[in-house]
Amino acid sequence: MSTKNNSVREQPDIQKPLLLFKNLKTDLDKLKSQVNNLKKVKLSSKLLSGINLKKGDVVDVKQLEFTGSRLSQSLKNTRAKEVSDKLHKYPGDSKSRLDLVEMFLQEAENRSLENARDAFLLAMLEVETPMISTQKINMALAAQTLYLTKLQKYIQDDLSETESKIKGGGNVDAILKKQEERLQGEVDFLQKCVVLLKTEPIASVYELNLNKSKAEKTIPFGDLKNGFDPMLRRLV
Repeated sequence: MSTKNNSVREQPDIQKPLLLFKNLKTDLDKLKSQVNNLKKVKLSSKLLSGINLKKGDVVDVKQLEFTGSRLSQSLKNTRAKEVSDKLHKYPGDSKSRLDLVEMFLQEAENRSLENARDAFLLAMLEVETPMISTQKINMALAAQTLYLTKLQKYIQDDLSETESKIKGGGNVDAILKKQEERLQGEVDFLQKCVVLLKTEPIASVYELNLNKSKAEKTIPFGDLKNGFDPMLRRLV
């Protein structure tokens, strides 16, 4: 296990896979806070046109950000950095964020566990907005499956390595045995997550603006199923 990248091993989902969803929610909330804080800055100053970099501001390509800057650095698509820069200027640009996620999905097989996690959280950031759509949900589902599968494989590799050490030694090391049991439990958990959460893509193409529900107590089932355009007052 020592041969693996230390920075990757320090990720909370690897340290404590059983707290996977709590960790993901924490980071998703951070992304939402980043965007919300920038919206407040925009509203407080009429001098701003979009959100521009302040003098001295630098995009952190080593941290998870709403711009997807870290992910863009790893993608082979030549447009990735351009899209990330656009998101820094316009945090609410859903199309650009989805473009970045789509770029990852096209390269997913050769991208890292960290890349998959970033793409999944960026997709979920879009699902969390009032305007949801088939495209956003299907992208989030695809990114989720890829991330969980890559995470399961990462932990499985650790388990296989530990099992090899146990079989290769004369006496069974109590620490290794305990580590094996822990890793096996984590692999089983992730395997079940992959199976239980894997869902067929939504076939119906629609968009639904949840802001419409602010003046109503419930959203009609037909709106949820087929999509609703509150501006046109008709199903789409």
